[in-house]
Amino acid sequence: MPENRAITTRDTLAKCARMGKPRKEFLRTFVERYEKLFGPLRDIPVTVLEVGVGGYRHDKRGGGGLRMLAAFFGSEATIVGLDLHPKSFDDMPENVNIWQGSQTDEDLLARMAAQYGGFDIVIDDASHITASTVATFEALWPHTRMMYIVEDLHMRTAKGTGDYFRNVIGVDFDTQNMCVVSRTITNNR
Repeated sequence: MPENRAITTRDTLAKCARMGKPRKEFLRTFVERYEKLFGPLRDIPVTVLEVGVGGYRHDKRGGGGLRMLAAFFGSEATIVGLDLHPKSFDDMPENVNIWQGSQTDEDLLARMAAQYGGFDIVIDDASHITASTVATFEALWPHTRMMYIVEDLHMRTAKGTGDYFRNVIGVDFDTQNMCVVSRTITNNR
């Protein structure tokens, strides 16, 4: 369970993660990598999309990653979640928006990208099914300004995902069970 204390925007990402979402097997590894990737972006108003909010079919479960990102980046950031199942949270920060729909719905992804002017960071933690992950990447990469992250490459259903991303320019498999595809970041965003 998350700690019963308010998260401050100057807390480390690890502290935001402990308070914002339950621990999972690779949380420490992911958080350490995210701290390095996201730290330099902390003081700019980023727009982040997390595909897969968590909690499966339970409308009140999940959302920890969104809370963690909102706390880490602060109120100037726009944090967007997409989940197949409807989600309804009473404790979500005001700068978090949650959409319902499929990660493979190209029209929905295009509408989301248009509404937010694209995304600085996209994190795919959704189905972990290779075909869905690849379809989501191909739909969202043109709307991604900085980096696109795919989590949980260890999943049995994600068997071919790593093979696909090995052929993508700018990919980094530096963290176990995660890949990061980066664009060259300029001051113009």
